[in-house]
Amino acid sequence: MGMKKREDMLDICKTISQQLELLKVKEIRNVQTAIFYDERGVYTNYEYYAKHDKLLVTDTEFRNHPVAEKFANQMMKGANEIFIHGFTGKEVKDWLEYQKGTNVFIDSYLETASSLTYYWYSLGPVAMGISTYVPLKEEEIELFKRFRNVFELAYRRYLDIEKAEAQARESQIQLALERVRARTMAMQKSDELSEAVFVLFQQFKELGENPDQATIGVINEKEHVIEYWVTMYGNQMNKVFKFSIDEPHVTNRIYNAWKEGKKSLVIDLSGKDLLEFMAYRAGKGGAAVNPNEKRRIINVAFFSKGLLNVQSNEERSEESIKLLERFAAVFEQTYTRFLDLQKAEEQAREAKIEAALERTRTQSMIMQHSKELDDTLRVFHEQLLLLGIPSAFSFLLLPDEDKDRHIFWAAWAENNSTDFKSKAINYPLDRNEPATAQCLVDWKSNEPVVSYHVPPAGVESYFAAWQELIAGVEQLKPEYFYEGLYYVEAFMKYGCIGVMVKNDLPEDEKKILGRFAIEFERTYTRFLDLQKAEAQAKEAQIELALERVRARTMAMQKSEELKEVIQLVYEQFVHLNIYIEHTGF
Repeated sequence: MGMKKREDMLDICKTISQQLELLKVKEIRNVQTAIFYDERGVYTNYEYYAKHDKLLVTDTEFRNHPVAEKFANQMMKGANEIFIHGFTGKEVKDWLEYQKGTNVFIDSYLETASSLTYYWYSLGPVAMGISTYVPLKEEEIELFKRFRNVFELAYRRYLDIEKAEAQARESQIQLALERVRARTMAMQKSDELSEAVFVLFQQFKELGENPDQATIGVINEKEHVIEYWVTMYGNQMNKVFKFSIDEPHVTNRIYNAWKEGKKSLVIDLSGKDLLEFMAYRAGKGGAAVNPNEKRRIINVAFFSKGLLNVQSNEERSEESIKLLERFAAVFEQTYTRFLDLQKAEEQAREAKIEAALERTRTQSMIMQHSKELDDTLRVFHEQLLLLGIPSAFSFLLLPDEDKDRHIFWAAWAENNSTDFKSKAINYPLDRNEPATAQCLVDWKSNEPVVSYHVPPAGVESYFAAWQELIAGVEQLKPEYFYEGLYYVEAFMKYGCIGVMVKNDLPEDEKKILGRFAIEFERTYTRFLDLQKAEAQAKEAQIELALERVRARTMAMQKSEELKEVIQLVYEQFVHLNIYIEHTGF
């Protein structure tokens, strides 16, 4: 009745053994209690060895020997079942040899014992037993049964404690799960998975587990990788690691188990496999290879989109694995919500992009004159900034190889204001100037988007070629790009549109730039149509002016009328917006 924890069962076994000895029961080998777990094929044995004065708790398998299996099956039939079995002579030696191949305590007294007898009595889910070096007399058996009856009281107390411990443990687990759930529910973008795995690592430790590393992995079949967010030795790593699904030692085994629909997986690495995996991980920016590490055990639990895992150099209990599976189940619910949120954000982002494209498209469609391309470029620059693309200036570049010229439009916000400026220049196509030469190479490469880097040492000389365009514009001075700059260009049939930025654009922003390039191709097609229409209208005006002069000349009757003809020539030049001082014959 004084039990406080499960291990106190040992004291009960010892007390029973000592009290039986006081009552003149001799040659007691051990007193033990067994709790059976049929699905695992083991029983947890609390036992006291009298001659060795040794207390032990052992998980013992019972399906690897016919006597052990018969004993366990008999006890699991229910309360009041009895199992008595004796060994004599060589049987004792054979039984000892069998035990030496298991994890049970090896009783050295059996080396010289001539007999060994077990007496077991079932109380339902638990059994109580005694083993002796000589068979018990009938009155001694009855005495032990009386102790068994008293033990029932102790076992009820044990069950109460076990239930209380289980309830307290479950409360701790639920609190840990709730903390992971809350952090995951608060995620607004995928980058925050690094914070979620940090909380997972902390909660696992608070539950008495001690992993070196905790990881969330999202399986990306489209890119043929698993994306990992990691907390290692309590340090949150704010980056994503992408491991190929083909990596054989860990990632491929994880992927195959996930495809098979398994709930969990244990990967035990050592030797060459461990060294090769650690070298691969180091090559992806992870922790360096530790030559002193001899073993790494990775416990994995799956959810529909990926996995959670914890790693260390120690094996984990079945309870620990089940715990990880519960965390994975919680993450399944919250990650599904995160994907819904991410999808909604992507839809909102797409709507914003479409609106920006539509504004640019509308501006191009209302152009009445080729000079209005300036306004279209200003709108393009403004929309890029609204989409969060940090363009220092945006440009449209139209190479004309036939005439060996470039036409270049640029737009920027002067002095970091919202007052957008633009400028168009026409300059020689210098194939020796690095930016021009690179632009032509990229344009002909058929790549939709290309970025090239100007390192810090090259910024000043690079800007020298652009003084006409950038003079007086604060953020386009070389010192603004002291860490270097990037030109990111999206190509189309006629040239490219692009941005100058401090850092290279991520892939999603490059794709947006590519979509603007498609719109600009339509815009420039309209520009060429306008240019052609303007040229045709100009030619018609010229032809009309020529016809007026021709008609007046054909109507002359005498030479004095040349005075009127030359006056008409002057008027037609003015009408064609060609301003001259005088005309004459």
